[in-house]
Amino acid sequence: MILNTLDKIASSVGVHRDTMKKYAKYLPVFGHKSKRQSYITTDKLLDFITKRVKEEGVKKSLPLYSIKDAIEICGEELFASTNLYEKKTQKAITVAFNNLKGGVAKTTTVANLGAVLASLNQKVLLVDMDMQNQLSTYFDNSTGIDLADDDDTRTIEELEKTFAEYSDEDIDSICSMVATEKFAKKSLLNVIEDFKDTNEVNLDLVDEIIHTADVGNGYTVDILPSEWKLGRGFEDIKGLMNVAILLRKILARAREKYDFILIDTSPANIFAIQLSFFASDYITLVSTPDQKAFQSFFNVLKEFDITKKVASEININIRLDSLILSRTKRTKSQVFWSSLYEYTRKKRNLNLYTMPEKAILSDTDTKNIALIAHNIDKEGAFDTIDGLIAYAIDLINRGE
Repeated sequence: MILNTLDKIASSVGVHRDTMKKYAKYLPVFGHKSKRQSYITTDKLLDFITKRVKEEGVKKSLPLYSIKDAIEICGEELFASTNLYEKKTQKAITVAFNNLKGGVAKTTTVANLGAVLASLNQKVLLVDMDMQNQLSTYFDNSTGIDLADDDDTRTIEELEKTFAEYSDEDIDSICSMVATEKFAKKSLLNVIEDFKDTNEVNLDLVDEIIHTADVGNGYTVDILPSEWKLGRGFEDIKGLMNVAILLRKILARAREKYDFILIDTSPANIFAIQLSFFASDYITLVSTPDQKAFQSFFNVLKEFDITKKVASEININIRLDSLILSRTKRTKSQVFWSSLYEYTRKKRNLNLYTMPEKAILSDTDTKNIALIAHNIDKEGAFDTIDGLIAYAIDLINRGE
């Protein structure tokens, strides 16, 4: 359930709205400042903190059974001095996300799950293993180039005439500008090329190319970016010794610095997928309720079985974790495909999370905004990521 006003949140917690306003900064309550402060959260997020409060009550031998109890008995001291968001395990958790088919909202899922985890005070690294490099600039509003946006008052005919008047030199200049990648020669490819030359992983170089992205509400994630030439880089190192664990080596220092490492895998490069699987603790599959996506889902399961067998031979344990079914809606066709997914995921013992089809999903992709920080249709945004919030809480609680 979404609680989208301060009064609703206060009523759910059982305190006065002024008290709730004072304690909102300690809780997973998100807002946006415009003319007036707005507040939004969900029952899942408040239940998560309630459980943590109860645990603190046991540790301190105090009767803390709710957020209200913690406020009334302990006041701000408990919230200010206790990390109620602390991950259960001290080890970094690495999750690779895959589907062999594009267009299933895999990158959108990785970006928004990373933003949710960061908003719950987790230190997150996103790794872009896809040469399309969409994750690399997902939260960056400075990378889009549009020679004629929706506010342009010229007609299509006038635009065509304007373009026809450009010289070849002008067009070459425009092509060069549009084709320039933000992270060209400052990406994962640099690390791979250095490894090819030295047969060693330069972890200092890895640190240099990681950049920080703002996901909204004052939270950030770090990103290890990609570029279009990454696919060629993979081809150049295929035959090297022990290359299967290359990404695992690249992320060695990151596993000491981050709570979560989320890997956006390539949808089509099997070698890149294998590198991602070998570097991960868990594999989560992202798909949509249609035939082509299901075919891909089924074949990824086969690829996982092959990779898991090879990984076990070198004492690496990788596990299938979850299925995230995106762009869901109630149609007869989707009911059929969802039923096949449900049968298969139960057979494979996969957790299931869903992300419904909503216009806001495409809107945030276009505008490079994390759904958790959407400041217009906040309720629609939280409804869309409700499943990702549940998955984030589950990941934080791993190790219990």
